[in-house]
Amino acid sequence: TTINVVGSLTCLATFKHGTYFNVMHQHELFYVVGYFGINASDVMLWHVPNDTPMSQYKSAAYLRYYTTNGFLQQYGGNMYHLFKDHFRIVYNGGTTADNGPAIPITWGKGNNDLLLSLIAPSSVPEVTPGFVQFRVFNTERAPLAVCPGVKQNGGHSEQVCIGGGGYWPQYA
Repeated sequence: TTINVVGSLTCLATFKHGTYFNVMHQHELFYVVGYFGINASDVMLWHVPNDTPMSQYKSAAYLRYYTTNGFLQQYGGNMYHLFKDHFRIVYNGGTTADNGPAIPITWGKGNNDLLLSLIAPSSVPEVTPGFVQFRVFNTERAPLAVCPGVKQNGGHSEQVCIGGGGYWPQYA
């Protein structure tokens, strides 16, 4: 079976009582009330093959992990405030020294070794598994929104991280 590692981003929010709610797909991010209206403490990410029906996400996920330290509360309680008020996604808004928080994860399914096996070999030396990191800049100062499962240590974050500001100077 071939798995598209990048796929699309679907976010789940963790409510205070430990239930999970499917908030949105990446392209719907700013149009869904759940993105900015939910008060959450942690995030959970599931890596699911493309075109999987939502009813099968849990069984189809080949990686599932979540944060447990309540980090979202110190950044406004949701992803909207995390990115709007603390770690803006704008081109030339910082350098690799200005990357956002790398939050430790707890594995629900999978492990660091499996995650590393899904990353391009040339990118493995630039990451530390066991984290989810937000707003990371690459060498060209382009921001990436999320580094799923890893903390980015090098300048080529576009090889592992997803989402971003939409401007890549090398292609302008």
